[in-house]
Amino acid sequence: MVIYSVHLNSPGTRVDADVIDTIEGNEAKLSRYFLERAEAGVDQVAKRAGEAAALYARVRHDLSHDRLRPVLVMGDFNDGPQSYTLDIITQRRTVHALGSAHGDALPDDLPELARNYLLFDTEQWAASQQPQRPATFRDPTTEKTAILDYILVSAGLHPDIPSILATFDD
Repeated sequence: MVIYSVHLNSPGTRVDADVIDTIEGNEAKLSRYFLERAEAGVDQVAKRAGEAAALYARVRHDLSHDRLRPVLVMGDFNDGPQSYTLDIITQRRTVHALGSAHGDALPDDLPELARNYLLFDTEQWAASQQPQRPATFRDPTTEKTAILDYILVSAGLHPDIPSILATFDD
């Protein structure tokens, strides 16, 4: 079994106050602030996406020798359940084309084959009857909550796959 404990880059954007303080006039300061914040935001998103891609590549490497090898990836992904970061790591998006094959021309066994290269969010198998997924983060300054932490598993730990090598329990 391979276990990864991860903490991806924070989405927080920081603007250097010293840079803003050197600018005359509030409108000019605000204009520069928004530009600096936008650039810092792009940098953070790119870093997190790069980390997600590198993590997925590493997991794929582990699975290349044994597609049903149990792999567990858990930690702070610093992004929400519907984020592109999580899409990169799990590869959960449906395959609509494979090479030049589209729609009905896709192989019938594509879902079964694809499953071997996906990571699955264990939240879908949680035994609790909570109406919604519980938050895993609370901002102490604003009291806002978010879901940033995940436990992902490979097909080797998927409870609906008959040939799994191990099981887990919440």
